[in-house]
Amino acid sequence: MKRILSLLLSVLLALGCFAACEDSSSSGSDATASSDPSAEASTDTDSTASTGTQEFSSAEEVLDASDHYIGLCDQGNSRVIIRDLSVEDWSDDNGVVWEFKHKYCSSVCGIKFRDVPFWGGKVVVLCYHGGAMIVSYESRQLLFHTGLTGNNPHSVELLPNGTLIVASSTDNDVRIYAPGEQKASQIVEFPNAHGVLWDPTYEVVWMVGTNLLGAYLVGGTEEAPTLSAIGGMSYKTPKSGMHDLAASYSDPTKLFVTCSNGIMIFDKESEKFSFEYPGGVYGKQQNYAPGCGAFGHDDVFVFTTIRESTMVLNEWCTDQVFIYCPFGKNGKLIKRRAEGDAYYKLRVLNFDYQ
Repeated sequence: MKRILSLLLSVLLALGCFAACEDSSSSGSDATASSDPSAEASTDTDSTASTGTQEFSSAEEVLDASDHYIGLCDQGNSRVIIRDLSVEDWSDDNGVVWEFKHKYCSSVCGIKFRDVPFWGGKVVVLCYHGGAMIVSYESRQLLFHTGLTGNNPHSVELLPNGTLIVASSTDNDVRIYAPGEQKASQIVEFPNAHGVLWDPTYEVVWMVGTNLLGAYLVGGTEEAPTLSAIGGMSYKTPKSGMHDLAASYSDPTKLFVTCSNGIMIFDKESEKFSFEYPGGVYGKQQNYAPGCGAFGHDDVFVFTTIRESTMVLNEWCTDQVFIYCPFGKNGKLIKRRAEGDAYYKLRVLNFDYQ
């Protein structure tokens, strides 16, 4: 840990940081909202329980005790939605509390929730096959769009100063854009890039692709931001086929990473991958999990997984979401299903960076 921090400090001192630049806006799109409950499935138990949920006796009690909202890339209906996990019956859009529809969302792959003053506060950032967008969370208005992202973007990030970063899997690169600029100021090679995530604790951008997790420093200027690899902070994953990166909101020293070996935790201090988190036994069982995340206040863990039994629309979407709820001495894995939807990645609704 000391080696990483000292290395990082020296690089930061050498290159410095940068702030926001000028504003940009654009045209609008549409939105809807709804909510309601009813019933759906459950399975299995787990052994690791969260102390904050020990007094509960069921998964339903855990989910009802506080807000548990997730964002979903619904390729089947060309939209991004936010659903309430406490609602059991997801038919007829029950449990949908936020929606953004757009023709480009037919292939939406990645989403993030961010609170960035440059873009007017809370926004939803998304990427799709051939572009990226920034949408106002409150008004559902389209604030920014670029079609210059390369082929098949899989992940997107918005830095605290308004700078955009997009990972393009087919082009094997990650691109960084000055706030409001449609053309990237730099393109960095990264094999089969599938995930990007800003880390406010280490002040780096994490990237995943193929069999690699790496940390990059943001440098350059306001008008021309750059990304540079940090020596000593590149890690080979246990197996190849990286799919996603997500923050661990209960522990800023860890990251969720998904690959063909399942859904793992990466410990930044020990620099090791493991399944040591609530619900980790279920993470270990997944071969293809496009998206995952956990709620920081109670460690409720959610993920999408693609199997023949859950596959819809194509080979990478599902109409089901799995939820591990820790309580008592044992937790429980339950699921929610919305026939007619087709989900790829998901995110817990949290506008914080970590």
